[in-house]
Amino acid sequence: MNDDLRTTVQAIKASGITTLGSIAKALQRRGIKTPAGATTWHRAQVARLLDDAPAVEPAAALAMVRVVITANHVPLPVEDNDTVRPGWQAATRMSHVYVGRRLSVPQDLAELLAFRRQAVALPP
Repeated sequence: MNDDLRTTVQAIKASGITTLGSIAKALQRRGIKTPAGATTWHRAQVARLLDDAPAVEPAAALAMVRVVITANHVPLPVEDNDTVRPGWQAATRMSHVYVGRRLSVPQDLAELLAFRRQAVALPP
């Protein structure tokens, strides 16, 4: 992997985006082409890239974002303190969140909710 691509992948992971599919989408949104020159990234390509990339610091992967929910019935593993913890993808207990609720969520979840138009990030 070249240095520019390595730096980009590290920045994406440092922002809290950790799943292969989310990293692939982030690379596509940034307009970065695959090593073969295609515009569409796949999870397998990202997995190969990550085999070469150094690990991201754990503290950087825990970046949290305040969001407000903009859709009804969004299923999320919300805790009592209006927080969704990193690792939310593996949660088994979900509750439906309604319009207007403010939550602290990991960066990757904030991006997914924004992409689905289910939430908007609040200014820090």
